[in-house]
Amino acid sequence: MALNLKGRGKNSSIATLLPLVPISDAEGTIRYPSAYPISKTTDYVAFKFYDYRPPFQAINNSGGGEFIGVGQVYGAYNASVQTANLVKADGFTPIFMYMPQDIQGQYGANWGGASFGATFQALARTMGRTGLPNLGSLGDTINVVSTGLKTATYKATVDALNTGLKTSVSLSQLMGGVSGTIVNPNVEMMYESPELRGFQLRFKMQARNKEESIAIKKICYQFKKALHAGFGGSVIGGATHAGGFITVPKIVQVSFMTGSDLNVYVPQYKPCAITQVDVNYTPDGAWAPLDGGAPVATEISVTFKETKLIYAQEINIEGASY
Repeated sequence: MALNLKGRGKNSSIATLLPLVPISDAEGTIRYPSAYPISKTTDYVAFKFYDYRPPFQAINNSGGGEFIGVGQVYGAYNASVQTANLVKADGFTPIFMYMPQDIQGQYGANWGGASFGATFQALARTMGRTGLPNLGSLGDTINVVSTGLKTATYKATVDALNTGLKTSVSLSQLMGGVSGTIVNPNVEMMYESPELRGFQLRFKMQARNKEESIAIKKICYQFKKALHAGFGGSVIGGATHAGGFITVPKIVQVSFMTGSDLNVYVPQYKPCAITQVDVNYTPDGAWAPLDGGAPVATEISVTFKETKLIYAQEINIEGASY
């Protein structure tokens, strides 16, 4: 079965902007359960491993402005994770796993309160409306100037007193104690930045035979290996294992699948970095081996962090979406 990993729906941002690399059985796969029959209704998670591509080295191959109308800059931002720039990691095999019990979509944004003060707020409001401070309004001008002068007077006084008396009285404390008023902080909630998404997947695997024990060992091995940096790195002159450097770890494409298509009801992700791998060889609280020493049960927890930000234009109702 060839897995095209494309979202359903003509407006799918995943299919249009960031097509995912197909996984074919011809490449070989590691599966748990090992005899995992995949039909068009089977739900599972697919993992494929790639070499890290430096974001300022990759060339934009998709254009990027046709779908969301933001031009070449968007395509350039995603260039390092575009299909044409993803290089399969040597020594890594795609992994198919059952759908875990805890699948969540986590989205975050950084907002913070900012105190503007009365004078700043008045000037900023007039600039926001007209582009310039409204100096033609006598009432606004008097209010801004008088408020500013009072605040400046108290500020100079409290600074002088603190310096001379070695105290640490605040401006609000002095104003409240003298005049019964303090500066209105005029706090506004302001957007600061988006957040990279992170998520964790946990799988408990019980070996039913020797082949499955080997598959479980390979799964743990690949995630641990993909997490770690390589010793040495390339330098000018052709040296490929210079000891003064380390090579950035692999990245992983995590795809929630239904048959040969992306599942359209759960969130999809751009290629991710692995930030933590926890392997528990006694998940039932006691050591229980099979013949040869393989544990009867193994639990692995893998924490991922998406390597690119998600923007509003990439969230859609039709087909698979981020």
